[in-house]
Amino acid sequence: MHGGRIDSLGLDGLDENGAPVIVEYKRATDAGVIHQGLFYLSWLMDHQDAFRRLVRDRLGAGAASQVLCGAPRLICVVDDLTRYDVHAVCEHRRSIDLVRYHSEYFALETVVSVTGRIAVPKPRRREGAHPRRGWGGR
Repeated sequence: MHGGRIDSLGLDGLDENGAPVIVEYKRATDAGVIHQGLFYLSWLMDHQDAFRRLVRDRLGAGAASQVLCGAPRLICVVDDLTRYDVHAVCEHRRSIDLVRYHSEYFALETVVSVTGRIAVPKPRRREGAHPRRGWGGR
């Protein structure tokens, strides 16, 4: 394909706009997850016709005709994030969600969600908060 493998590729159902969604999963803190996801977004923008063909083959011509490749979304699901990850996503002009999972129990926490240029960071936890659940300091 392009020297990598996208973990999950689909269509955005949140606002029913038919935009492609790339989901990248990492088991641990990984400074490269955002870079890897951006690489895949770039690949997707360069291969829009291939994506539409894939949608047509899997979901039919109707779904393929409604795909809007101009606004793809990236979701990075990771064990933990650094403040630099959060800052980088807030400064970027792409739709990117950083989601933290908790391994001791099944829970997902959206840390930051950026749509275009609008960042919606979650509030900081107070001092003494559980180190794996706070996002300052690392």
